[in-house]
Amino acid sequence: MKGLTAMFLCIVALFVLASCENTTRVLTDKDTAVTDIPLSDNDTVAQNDEVTTDDIVTDDPQSDDIVTDDPAIDDPQGDTAQNDNTVNPDNTPNDTVVTPDNDVVTATCDGFTCDDPNSHCEVVGNEPTCVCDEGYHWNTGVCVEDTLTVTGTFTFDFTGAVNAEGTDFQQMQGGEGDATFSHLGDDLTYGTVTLYGDLHFPMANANGANIITMWIDSFSMGGAKFFMFSMPAAQNTAGAHTLSAASAVVTYGDVSFSRSGMSIDCIRAMSNDGNFTIGTVAAGQLNVTGASGNLYDPAVLGTSLPYPICEE
Repeated sequence: MKGLTAMFLCIVALFVLASCENTTRVLTDKDTAVTDIPLSDNDTVAQNDEVTTDDIVTDDPQSDDIVTDDPAIDDPQGDTAQNDNTVNPDNTPNDTVVTPDNDVVTATCDGFTCDDPNSHCEVVGNEPTCVCDEGYHWNTGVCVEDTLTVTGTFTFDFTGAVNAEGTDFQQMQGGEGDATFSHLGDDLTYGTVTLYGDLHFPMANANGANIITMWIDSFSMGGAKFFMFSMPAAQNTAGAHTLSAASAVVTYGDVSFSRSGMSIDCIRAMSNDGNFTIGTVAAGQLNVTGASGNLYDPAVLGTSLPYPICEE
Protein backbone atom coordinates (compact mmCIF):
# COMPACT_ATOMS: atom_id res chain seq x y z
CA MET A 1 0.00 0.00 0.00
CA LYS A 2 2.96 2.24 0.36
CA GLY A 3 5.70 2.78 -2.20
CA LEU A 4 9.27 3.94 -1.91
CA THR A 5 10.76 6.61 -4.21
CA ALA A 6 14.53 6.99 -4.71
CA MET A 7 15.99 10.26 -6.05
CA PHE A 8 19.50 10.36 -7.47
CA LEU A 9 21.43 13.65 -7.86
CA CYS A 10 24.20 13.79 -10.53
CA ILE A 11 26.84 16.53 -10.29
CA VAL A 12 28.74 17.31 -13.48
CA ALA A 13 32.00 19.32 -13.15
CA LEU A 14 33.01 21.34 -16.19
CA PHE A 15 36.66 22.31 -16.52
CA VAL A 16 37.63 25.19 -18.77
CA LEU A 17 41.26 25.13 -19.87
CA ALA A 18 42.89 28.34 -21.16
CA SER A 19 45.93 28.37 -23.37
CA CYS A 20 48.16 31.36 -23.89
CA GLU A 21 50.03 32.25 -27.05
CA ASN A 22 52.99 34.64 -26.89
CA THR A 23 54.16 36.36 -30.07
CA THR A 24 57.75 37.65 -30.28
CA ARG A 25 59.74 39.57 -32.79
CA VAL A 26 63.21 38.10 -33.49
CA LEU A 27 66.13 40.13 -34.71
CA THR A 28 69.06 38.46 -36.45
CA ASP A 29 72.71 39.37 -36.38
CA LYS A 30 72.35 40.61 -39.96
CA ASP A 31 69.92 43.31 -39.02
CA THR A 32 71.58 46.71 -38.95
CA ALA A 33 68.88 48.90 -37.47
CA VAL A 34 65.55 49.06 -35.79
CA THR A 35 63.27 50.33 -38.48
CA ASP A 36 61.01 52.30 -36.15
CA ILE A 37 63.82 54.51 -34.81
CA PRO A 38 66.07 56.42 -37.25
CA LEU A 39 69.78 56.20 -36.48
CA SER A 40 72.28 59.02 -36.73
CA ASP A 41 75.88 58.72 -37.98
CA ASN A 42 77.08 58.60 -34.38
CA ASP A 43 74.77 55.88 -33.24
CA THR A 44 76.22 52.51 -32.62
CA VAL A 45 74.14 49.54 -33.43
CA ALA A 46 74.22 47.06 -30.60
CA GLN A 47 74.18 43.38 -31.18
CA ASN A 48 70.61 42.10 -30.88
CA ASP A 49 71.24 38.76 -29.24
CA GLU A 50 69.91 40.11 -25.96
CA VAL A 51 67.20 42.32 -27.38
CA THR A 52 63.86 41.55 -25.75
CA THR A 53 60.37 42.44 -26.69
CA ASP A 54 58.03 43.12 -23.75
CA ASP A 55 60.65 41.60 -21.46
CA ILE A 56 60.30 38.21 -23.08
CA VAL A 57 63.53 36.58 -23.95
CA THR A 58 63.17 35.45 -27.51
CA ASP A 59 65.66 32.63 -27.27
CA ASP A 60 63.75 30.88 -24.48
CA PRO A 61 60.06 31.86 -24.44
CA GLN A 62 58.15 30.89 -21.31
CA SER A 63 54.81 29.13 -21.29
CA ASP A 64 53.37 31.22 -18.42
CA ASP A 65 53.28 28.06 -16.22
CA ILE A 66 49.82 27.05 -17.44
CA VAL A 67 49.39 23.29 -17.26
CA THR A 68 46.55 21.85 -19.31
CA ASP A 69 47.07 18.12 -18.93
CA ASP A 70 46.20 17.69 -15.22
CA PRO A 71 43.38 20.03 -14.20
CA ALA A 72 42.61 19.81 -10.50
CA ILE A 73 39.05 18.94 -9.44
CA ASP A 74 37.16 19.99 -6.36
CA ASP A 75 37.10 17.63 -3.40
CA PRO A 76 33.60 18.01 -1.91
CA GLN A 77 32.88 16.15 1.31
CA GLY A 78 30.57 13.15 1.08
CA ASP A 79 28.95 10.95 3.73
CA THR A 80 31.63 11.68 6.31
CA ALA A 81 31.25 15.45 6.18
CA GLN A 82 30.19 16.91 9.51
CA ASN A 83 27.27 19.33 9.67
CA ASP A 84 27.13 20.07 13.35
CA ASN A 85 28.14 23.67 12.87
CA THR A 86 26.06 24.41 9.78
CA VAL A 87 22.90 26.44 9.85
CA ASN A 88 19.93 26.59 7.54
CA PRO A 89 18.99 29.77 5.63
CA ASP A 90 16.93 30.95 8.57
CA ASN A 91 20.00 30.72 10.77
CA THR A 92 18.42 27.96 12.83
CA PRO A 93 20.94 25.34 14.02
CA ASN A 94 20.21 21.95 12.43
CA ASP A 95 21.17 19.85 15.43
CA THR A 96 18.37 17.75 16.94
CA VAL A 97 17.12 19.16 20.21
CA VAL A 98 17.00 16.47 22.89
CA THR A 99 14.67 16.96 25.83
CA PRO A 100 16.58 16.27 29.05
CA ASP A 101 15.47 13.17 30.88
CA ASN A 102 14.87 15.15 34.02
CA ASP A 103 11.92 16.90 32.30
CA VAL A 104 9.85 13.64 32.54
CA VAL A 105 7.92 13.36 35.78
CA THR A 106 8.04 9.84 37.21
CA ALA A 107 4.56 8.65 38.20
CA THR A 108 3.89 7.14 41.62
CA CYS A 109 0.92 5.58 43.39
CA ASP A 110 0.93 8.32 46.06
CA GLY A 111 -2.67 9.40 46.64
CA PHE A 112 -4.00 6.92 44.07
CA THR A 113 -6.63 4.49 45.38
CA CYS A 114 -8.34 1.44 43.83
CA ASP A 115 -12.04 0.80 44.42
CA ASP A 116 -11.95 -2.99 44.12
CA PRO A 117 -10.99 -4.53 47.48
CA ASN A 118 -8.97 -7.25 45.71
CA SER A 119 -6.80 -4.84 43.72
CA HIS A 120 -3.84 -2.53 44.35
CA CYS A 121 -2.00 0.25 42.56
CA GLU A 122 1.05 -0.34 40.38
CA VAL A 123 2.80 2.04 37.98
CA VAL A 124 2.37 0.67 34.45
CA GLY A 125 3.75 2.67 31.51
CA ASN A 126 4.47 5.56 33.90
CA GLU A 127 0.77 5.63 34.87
CA PRO A 128 -0.71 4.60 38.23
CA THR A 129 -2.93 1.60 37.45
CA CYS A 130 -5.17 -0.70 39.48
CA VAL A 131 -4.01 -4.31 39.24
CA CYS A 132 -5.78 -7.35 40.68
CA ASP A 133 -4.09 -9.00 43.64
CA GLU A 134 -2.34 -12.31 43.14
CA GLY A 135 -4.89 -15.10 42.62
CA TYR A 136 -7.42 -12.69 41.04
CA HIS A 137 -8.14 -11.40 37.52
CA TRP A 138 -10.28 -8.70 35.92
CA ASN A 139 -13.76 -9.63 34.67
CA THR A 140 -16.14 -6.83 33.69
CA GLY A 141 -14.27 -4.34 35.90
CA VAL A 142 -14.21 -6.61 38.97
CA CYS A 143 -11.29 -8.62 40.41
CA VAL A 144 -12.60 -12.19 40.45
CA GLU A 145 -10.86 -15.11 42.13
CA ASP A 146 -9.07 -17.51 39.78
CA THR A 147 -10.92 -20.51 41.24
CA LEU A 148 -14.45 -21.60 40.19
CA THR A 149 -16.67 -18.57 40.89
CA VAL A 150 -20.41 -18.18 40.31
CA THR A 151 -21.09 -14.87 38.56
CA GLY A 152 -24.90 -15.18 38.28
CA THR A 153 -27.85 -17.24 37.10
CA PHE A 154 -29.81 -17.56 33.84
CA THR A 155 -33.20 -18.51 32.38
CA PHE A 156 -34.32 -18.48 28.72
CA ASP A 157 -36.91 -19.77 26.21
CA PHE A 158 -36.74 -19.92 22.42
CA THR A 159 -39.11 -20.91 19.63
CA GLY A 160 -38.25 -20.45 15.96
CA ALA A 161 -36.60 -21.69 12.80
CA VAL A 162 -33.12 -23.15 12.67
CA ASN A 163 -31.40 -21.47 9.70
CA ALA A 164 -29.50 -23.94 7.55
CA GLU A 165 -25.73 -23.49 7.46
CA GLY A 166 -24.70 -21.25 4.59
CA THR A 167 -28.00 -19.35 4.44
CA ASP A 168 -27.55 -15.80 3.16
CA PHE A 169 -27.53 -13.41 6.10
CA GLN A 170 -30.35 -11.32 4.64
CA GLN A 171 -32.53 -14.45 4.33
CA MET A 172 -32.11 -15.70 7.91
CA GLN A 173 -35.17 -15.95 10.12
CA GLY A 174 -35.32 -14.94 13.73
CA GLY A 175 -37.27 -16.52 16.56
CA GLU A 176 -39.07 -15.56 19.75
CA GLY A 177 -38.07 -15.71 23.40
CA ASP A 178 -36.11 -13.87 26.09
CA ALA A 179 -32.86 -14.56 27.95
CA THR A 180 -32.81 -13.21 31.50
CA PHE A 181 -29.59 -13.52 33.49
CA SER A 182 -27.32 -11.85 36.04
CA HIS A 183 -23.57 -11.25 36.07
CA LEU A 184 -21.47 -9.89 38.94
CA GLY A 185 -24.42 -7.99 40.39
CA ASP A 186 -25.95 -6.78 37.11
CA ASP A 187 -29.43 -8.04 36.09
CA LEU A 188 -29.95 -8.24 32.32
CA THR A 189 -32.72 -9.23 29.86
CA TYR A 190 -32.12 -9.68 26.12
CA GLY A 191 -35.25 -9.86 23.96
CA THR A 192 -36.06 -9.12 20.33
CA VAL A 193 -33.61 -6.88 18.44
CA THR A 194 -34.66 -6.04 14.87
CA LEU A 195 -31.98 -5.48 12.22
CA TYR A 196 -33.60 -5.19 8.79
CA GLY A 197 -37.36 -5.59 8.72
CA ASP A 198 -38.09 -9.24 9.55
CA LEU A 199 -34.43 -10.06 10.27
CA HIS A 200 -33.96 -10.08 14.00
CA PHE A 201 -32.44 -11.72 17.07
CA PRO A 202 -32.79 -14.10 18.85
CA MET A 203 -31.70 -16.34 15.99
CA ALA A 204 -30.93 -20.07 15.76
CA ASN A 205 -28.41 -21.32 13.17
CA ALA A 206 -27.01 -24.70 12.23
CA ASN A 207 -23.23 -24.72 12.69
CA GLY A 208 -21.66 -28.02 11.79
CA ALA A 209 -23.13 -30.63 14.14
CA ASN A 210 -24.45 -27.98 16.54
CA ILE A 211 -27.36 -25.57 16.83
CA ILE A 212 -26.38 -22.12 18.13
CA THR A 213 -29.04 -19.76 19.44
CA MET A 214 -27.99 -16.17 20.13
CA TRP A 215 -29.50 -13.09 21.74
CA ILE A 216 -27.85 -9.64 21.61
CA ASP A 217 -28.36 -6.50 23.68
CA SER A 218 -28.30 -4.18 20.63
CA PHE A 219 -26.96 -4.03 17.08
CA SER A 220 -24.15 -1.83 15.79
CA MET A 221 -21.17 -2.38 13.51
CA GLY A 222 -19.05 -1.53 16.55
CA GLY A 223 -20.21 -4.72 18.26
CA ALA A 224 -22.59 -5.93 20.94
CA LYS A 225 -22.90 -8.11 24.02
CA PHE A 226 -24.47 -11.51 23.50
CA PHE A 227 -26.03 -14.44 25.35
CA MET A 228 -25.71 -17.77 23.55
CA PHE A 229 -27.02 -21.32 23.93
CA SER A 230 -25.21 -24.06 22.00
CA MET A 231 -26.14 -27.74 21.85
CA PRO A 232 -25.55 -30.71 19.50
CA ALA A 233 -28.31 -30.99 16.87
CA ALA A 234 -28.68 -34.64 17.88
CA GLN A 235 -29.98 -33.48 21.28
CA ASN A 236 -32.98 -31.76 19.68
CA THR A 237 -35.28 -34.44 21.05
CA ALA A 238 -38.42 -33.95 23.10
CA GLY A 239 -38.15 -34.07 26.88
CA ALA A 240 -36.04 -32.80 29.78
CA HIS A 241 -32.25 -32.46 29.45
CA THR A 242 -29.31 -31.33 31.55
CA LEU A 243 -26.69 -29.10 29.95
CA SER A 244 -23.83 -31.34 31.05
CA ALA A 245 -25.43 -34.60 29.79
CA ALA A 246 -26.45 -32.96 26.50
CA SER A 247 -22.97 -31.39 26.04
CA ALA A 248 -24.74 -28.03 25.88
CA VAL A 249 -23.15 -24.71 26.93
CA VAL A 250 -24.37 -21.19 27.63
CA THR A 251 -22.02 -18.23 27.13
CA TYR A 252 -22.12 -14.50 27.85
CA GLY A 253 -19.65 -12.15 26.15
CA ASP A 254 -18.90 -9.60 23.42
CA VAL A 255 -19.23 -10.00 19.64
CA SER A 256 -18.19 -7.94 16.60
CA PHE A 257 -20.09 -7.70 13.32
CA SER A 258 -18.58 -7.29 9.86
CA ARG A 259 -19.62 -7.82 6.24
CA SER A 260 -18.26 -11.36 6.45
CA GLY A 261 -20.20 -12.30 9.59
CA MET A 262 -19.74 -12.28 13.35
CA SER A 263 -16.75 -12.99 15.58
CA ILE A 264 -16.53 -13.39 19.34
CA ASP A 265 -14.14 -10.89 20.93
CA CYS A 266 -14.13 -12.03 24.56
CA ILE A 267 -16.30 -13.85 27.12
CA ARG A 268 -17.59 -12.93 30.55
CA ALA A 269 -19.31 -16.11 31.77
CA MET A 270 -19.87 -19.72 30.71
CA SER A 271 -21.74 -22.71 32.08
CA ASN A 272 -22.83 -26.29 31.47
CA ASP A 273 -24.63 -26.30 34.83
CA GLY A 274 -28.40 -26.21 34.24
CA ASN A 275 -31.48 -27.78 32.70
CA PHE A 276 -33.69 -27.26 29.66
CA THR A 277 -36.70 -28.91 28.03
CA ILE A 278 -37.30 -29.54 24.34
CA GLY A 279 -40.99 -29.19 23.47
CA THR A 280 -42.45 -29.74 20.00
CA VAL A 281 -39.92 -31.21 17.59
CA ALA A 282 -40.12 -30.40 13.87
CA ALA A 283 -37.60 -30.37 11.04
CA GLY A 284 -35.76 -27.07 10.89
CA GLN A 285 -37.33 -25.86 14.13
CA LEU A 286 -36.20 -25.43 17.76
CA ASN A 287 -38.45 -25.21 20.80
CA VAL A 288 -36.63 -24.78 24.12
CA THR A 289 -38.55 -24.03 27.33
CA GLY A 290 -37.75 -23.68 31.00
CA ALA A 291 -33.96 -23.42 30.63
CA SER A 292 -32.22 -22.33 33.85
CA GLY A 293 -28.92 -22.68 35.68
CA ASN A 294 -25.81 -20.94 37.04
CA LEU A 295 -23.19 -18.86 35.24
CA TYR A 296 -19.48 -19.09 36.13
CA ASP A 297 -16.37 -17.03 35.60
CA PRO A 298 -14.49 -18.79 32.76
CA ALA A 299 -10.94 -18.44 34.17
CA VAL A 300 -11.23 -21.92 35.71
CA LEU A 301 -10.82 -23.33 32.18
CA GLY A 302 -7.20 -22.09 32.14
CA THR A 303 -5.42 -22.81 28.85
CA SER A 304 -8.60 -24.44 27.49
CA LEU A 305 -10.35 -21.07 27.51
CA PRO A 306 -11.35 -20.47 23.86
CA TYR A 307 -11.42 -16.64 24.11
CA PRO A 308 -9.95 -14.02 26.46
CA ILE A 309 -11.99 -12.80 29.42
CA CYS A 310 -13.56 -9.36 28.96
CA GLU A 311 -11.68 -7.19 31.47
CA GLU A 312 -13.91 -4.12 31.26
